[in-house]
Amino acid sequence: MTQLTKFVIMDALKNDLSQKQFTKYTVTELLRSTRISRSTLYYHFDGGLDDALVFTFHHELLQPLKTQRLNWEMGTTFILNYLFAHQVLATNIYALTAGPQRLEGAREELCRAFWAGCREQYQQQQLRLLCAALLTEIQIWTTNHFAESPAAIQARLLTFEQNLATSH
Repeated sequence: MTQLTKFVIMDALKNDLSQKQFTKYTVTELLRSTRISRSTLYYHFDGGLDDALVFTFHHELLQPLKTQRLNWEMGTTFILNYLFAHQVLATNIYALTAGPQRLEGAREELCRAFWAGCREQYQQQQLRLLCAALLTEIQIWTTNHFAESPAAIQARLLTFEQNLATSH
């Protein structure tokens, strides 16, 4: 039941944050959507809304990278296409969770997720640079309201990757 409840919370969170842009989203709003008690939310997510957002990020973006062992090109294509298809959700999650410490944590999580599909191709330091480039592109893309196509960003990332590979 625990996993099921977590997924119910995540689905409600995704649904709410996909409807419109928020500058603030509260636990009360999430509870209204899930029809669960506050204690149930905190039982499953100690950190409340923040932990639920992190769980969503992990489930939607990182878990597929790990389980499918996607390489750099396939993984970035997956991430960029997901974000492009879920622009309002992506913008809200970015706005509600952005900060230097969180971005550093996201970079490390991305590196760990990519490692399964990229360990034979890159050293960890190279992968950290690639993940930092990906996060920077995503930040700019999100704040520019997804003005570019995923293919344009993918092309820049692949150029960076090729330059990195030839410099070592």
